[in-house]
This record gives sequence, structure tokens and C-alpha cells, in this order.
Amino acid sequence: MGQRTMIAAAAFLAASFAIAPAFADSWGAIAYSPTTHATGYTWDNVNEVDAELRALQFCDENASDCISAITFQDACGAVASGDGKGWGADWAIDETIAQELALQACYDHGNQNCKIVRWQCSYVN
Repeated sequence: MGQRTMIAAAAFLAASFAIAPAFADSWGAIAYSPTTHATGYTWDNVNEVDAELRALQFCDENASDCISAITFQDACGAVASGDGKGWGADWAIDETIAQELALQACYDHGNQNCKIVRWQCSYVN
């Protein structure tokens, strides 16, 4: 590898670390009830299992059929619901993209009139 290539690679790595989020492995989760549309959500958890369990516990306070809809690390997640029991979920690096992807997942499952029922980031802004 030539010196110019090494310098370019080092500059790229330095820039990548400079824009990396200033948090360490922050997990979030959203649980969802397909029948009542109740949600439970968490953020700033140290691991995926804790995030998922806490979201399910919060959702279970309002519904009996909660499921883990999405977990996400150092990112944002969203759940969208359509007509009937159809829904979709996804995650991304910010809430806007996560919501767009969740809506698309909802429509991809053949649903109509999809709307965001909950979004959450794993970190506090």
C-alpha cells in the first residue's frame, strides 16, 4: 500500500471516529400488541435482552398479547400499524428514517392506512 493510500485511509478512519456517536452500546426496544395497539418501549439499556424484557413488561401493563416488535442498538426504532392487525417495524440511525422504514414494512405486509404507533431511540438526545 502506497503512502498516499495509507494517509487517505488514516484520514477516513479519523473522520469516521470523529462523527461516531458519543454513547456506548445503548440498546432500545419496542413491544407491541397487535390487537390493542398498546406499546411498551425502553432506551439506554446495557444489552438487548434487558431492553426487550423491559419493553415487554411495560406493554404487558396495557395488553395481554404483547410481542417484541423491534430492538435496536445505538439507533432508533419504529412500529407502524395498518388496518386490522397488520403492522411493521424497522430501525435506522435516526427517527425519521426508522419511521419511514416501519411504514414501508407495514405496507409491504399488505396493510392499508399505515401509521406510526411508536418510535424511540436507544439514546437520549
